[in-house]
Amino acid sequence: MATRETGLHPTPWHCEGAWIVDAADFPVGKLFTPEDAERVVAAVNACVGIPTQHLRDGIVRRSLDERANTLEEDGPGRGEIRKSP
Repeated sequence: MATRETGLHPTPWHCEGAWIVDAADFPVGKLFTPEDAERVVAAVNACVGIPTQHLRDGIVRRSLDERANTLEEDGPGRGEIRKSP
């Protein structure tokens, strides 16, 4: 368990209502609503392994934007990948 000794919160995180709790069941913090907590937890868990500097530099956002530009709707709930021009 690293939480108190190092100040790190091991992942994956989870929610208990509006509380965010780490993998060691140590509270990380409390948000105003459970929905806010779920969004933060989803983001943290999705970004495990991505260097912080990449997140700051917007690499993930640009990758998602590029992916969205290559996705073409092909009916409800389906998509078709097409080559970029």
